[in-house]
Amino acid sequence: MSGELVYASVVFPENTKNGPTEPGQENTTYANVKLGGNPDLRKKDQNISVREEDTTYAAVKTGRNPHPEQKGDKYMRVSSVSLKEKKVSSRWIQFLLLVFSFILLVIIIIVLAIYLAQITQQIHDMTALQMKYLTLNESFTNVTTRYSEVGRLCAGHSVSAEWTCVFCPESWLKFEKKCYYISTNNQMSWDSSQDKCVSLGGHLVIIESTQEQKFLEKSTVKNMHYWIGLNNLATEGGWRWLNNKTLDGKITFWSTQYGKQPDNYNGAEHCVEASNHEDILDWNDITCGTQYMWICEKAAGILKS
Repeated sequence: MSGELVYASVVFPENTKNGPTEPGQENTTYANVKLGGNPDLRKKDQNISVREEDTTYAAVKTGRNPHPEQKGDKYMRVSSVSLKEKKVSSRWIQFLLLVFSFILLVIIIIVLAIYLAQITQQIHDMTALQMKYLTLNESFTNVTTRYSEVGRLCAGHSVSAEWTCVFCPESWLKFEKKCYYISTNNQMSWDSSQDKCVSLGGHLVIIESTQEQKFLEKSTVKNMHYWIGLNNLATEGGWRWLNNKTLDGKITFWSTQYGKQPDNYNGAEHCVEASNHEDILDWNDITCGTQYMWICEKAAGILKS
């Protein structure tokens, strides 16, 4: 039998349970071993009947688990599921952080917008207050200046007693309750003279009494011509003052030195000038574009205690 080959088939049970082994321990598996025998001997012993198969139990020791992939696969499946859960959780965290950042950014923008709107409104209010302050300060300065001027013009009046102070601005002459400005240069037409008087707060003089006429005779320069506020521009022969009052025939001072006036020479004389001839101030109609001096008039200031 030495050197003789023996054929056997090893059948591992399907339900073999392989429990966990300690490190360094070998696993033991029990299996059915069927001896096939030598084929040549089978031929020789064909007449030998075998009633039953010889069954030999053998212990086959293996150095490792026959199914090592089972434990690894389970671990890999668990690890894979855990990684997927971690990825999903990480994505949710990233999404929530992104949403939170966006909401925070919107809140910051809204807060900044409200703050800027408040700052802008405050700047606008401060600018308006500053403008009001400048206006009030200018008004106060004007009032102070006028008060000082009035105090100077009304000097000599007793403050304790009842009194009325009638005053005129600097360079203006006072007569009764009127102020007069008599030009000394800058000759102009009738229209330009009226515009100049308006710019000074008055108008060309309106002579309403003989006393007023006499006052102007004393105040004007000899041999000079001055525009007054009388014309017939609306209707020929219908002389009117600038206050739209018709000339009173009882209060006229037309010149007779060079013929009776008004004469409307060449039909072009519609404005009136007053000439001082030897301290006599008489009137004459003349073309409105002639360059003359002018006399302005406005109401006097009145201060009462």
